Amino acid sequence: MIAAEGRGDLRESTFTTTALRLMRECPCPVWVLRRPRTDFRRRIMAAVDPDPMDERRDALNESVMDLAAALAELEDSELHVVHAWIPYGRSILTAPIAGLSADEVRRYLRETREGHERLLHELLLRHPPNGLTRCVHLVEGAAHRVIPEVAVALEVESIVMGTVCRDGVAGWVIGNTAEVVLRRVGCSMLIAKPEGFVSPVTPDD
Repeated sequence: MIAAEGRGDLRESTFTTTALRLMRECPCPVWVLRRPRTDFRRRIMAAVDPDPMDERRDALNESVMDLAAALAELEDSELHVVHAWIPYGRSILTAPIAGLSADEVRRYLRETREGHERLLHELLLRHPPNGLTRCVHLVEGAAHRVIPEVAVALEVESIVMGTVCRDGVAGWVIGNTAEVVLRRVGCSMLIAKPEGFVSPVTPDD
């Protein structure tokens, strides 16, 4: 756990750097705690991205669901599961070069959404609500944009999500979705690590 002082934007604080280092290097989940605001609701968000073609990322979704459910139960909160999806080639679907009719574009978008909906449903079947009040949100758009927008709209108290844990110089420049979200929200965040993650920090450090 690492706590933030005050209720301001962390982008102007060295706390962000500390939190990012922990997110990248700590071998266990990291809970970035911000002081609750009066407009927060008793709601926990689990941000997931089911993908059966990527076993490591899919396993991370299981951890996110387990942690979010445990936190919601502990705090007697609603659990909101969010999955942001983007259709492949979205930016060129309607361009003349694509050669697709309006009906073909609509069919492609519908089928893509249905595919994501099916994967999300399969994930949720493995994690029954067990008495929790659970709501599901399937939103088209980039995760780094959708997750903060939904968190603000729902006034959630905490977000639970995974990180790919980039390290080294590239990580500081590129970052990842969890790091972008951390900078854009005012609520707490619980960050899970992928299975098999090995911290780059050694006792000698």
